[in-house]
Amino acid sequence: GNSGITTHTVTVNAWAEADTIYVGNGTPPTAGSNGVGFGATYVSATTASAIAALIATGKRIRFDNSATWSITSQIAISNKTGWRIDGFGAGTAPTFNNAVSADWTAMFTTNSGCSDFSFSGLKAVGTQPDKIGAVSFGGAPANHALYHKLEVTGSHEGITAGGCDVLSIVGCNIHDIGASNTSGTNGTYWYGLYNESVTRFAVIGSAVDNIVSGHCVRTPGVARGVYANNTIRKARHGYGGGKGHALTIRGFTNGADSAVWNGLWTEKVVVCDNILGDFVDEGIEPLQLA
Repeated sequence: GNSGITTHTVTVNAWAEADTIYVGNGTPPTAGSNGVGFGATYVSATTASAIAALIATGKRIRFDNSATWSITSQIAISNKTGWRIDGFGAGTAPTFNNAVSADWTAMFTTNSGCSDFSFSGLKAVGTQPDKIGAVSFGGAPANHALYHKLEVTGSHEGITAGGCDVLSIVGCNIHDIGASNTSGTNGTYWYGLYNESVTRFAVIGSAVDNIVSGHCVRTPGVARGVYANNTIRKARHGYGGGKGHALTIRGFTNGADSAVWNGLWTEKVVVCDNILGDFVDEGIEPLQLA
């Protein structure tokens, strides 16, 4: 009677304090206070380079939920696996003001040597308007990347991930991107979420709202994914004019024919139970397939 039923066992291991680093801004956290565990590592880090140096394979890096960091250069994470960045203690979320002044630069970025990692419960605020291609969370990780309960707002693109296998974006709130722009192109370079050339992805329970300078979500050249229970609306809704799309699903490029998926087109994507656009989105297309 159980023909066709497959049982899977999932084992979840809690992080050990010995593998945890608690990070303050100016003063190291104190064990036993404000949700800080015993037997961990306690440090203060105030610069991008100091933060990047803390991220290591198999470590959980926890930032003070009541603190704010001003990040003026890229936090580049290279060839690290099995790590997690989140927050601890009283407060809403660790806040990272993205003050990186360079174009085409992500505040947090991962390379193809990164896998099995997560960002969870962080807030990023873009503070440098009119930067082209600037991103808060970006990169091209190898596989198994989780972006969980992130809030991203301000003058930089929200989350950009390319070339990843098994990408999950869950419970994130990306809003008011590009709202402080004063000049520049007609929304060509700014999106709320941009996931390109990825396989096996899920965007679930997230909000992408009021993306002044581009499409809310742009998904080119992907295979096997799902958008479910998201609210995606107000694309290119403000400065820059022109129309935007709440959700754009398209091929990456008009490349040559191929019998096997190679990232040039999109296939096997499910869109279900989402709110795409709303009644105030005049002239904005909720869904584009191209």
